[in-house]
Amino acid sequence: MNGWILAVVGGAVALGLAYVRRRFVAVTITGTSMAPTYSGGERVLVVRAGVDRLRRGDIVVVRWAATDSIPLLLIKRVAGVAGDPIPADVATAVSRPAGTPIPAGKFIVRGDNSDWSLDSRTVGFFDGESLLGTTVKRRA
Repeated sequence: MNGWILAVVGGAVALGLAYVRRRFVAVTITGTSMAPTYSGGERVLVVRAGVDRLRRGDIVVVRWAATDSIPLLLIKRVAGVAGDPIPADVATAVSRPAGTPIPAGKFIVRGDNSDWSLDSRTVGFFDGESLLGTTVKRRA
């Protein structure tokens, strides 16, 4: 009987860990694009989320690849979501007029340290497939 209980408890723990690993990921920050909010070496906990749950001001981790190389993970602040007007400083990068709505399934991000940030002003829209998730907790 004890073996059966241990098997059930062990299985429940394994399922719980699998859920946590699919739902959350820890990311270590490099660079200064989010200074002063975050600094290189800090760790953040990210909860996987869909693009439909994003709000302006959320801090997100997105995947971006300039080529077919391994994608980079970028941590940025959401500056616009579907339906919001496209800002003038992003219009050229997205090839659309400023003020037109951000399309469904897309969003715009910016780094807090705009002088040192690779973000939507350069690379344009991000979409749901590029979204890893939103930050939920700062880890030292």
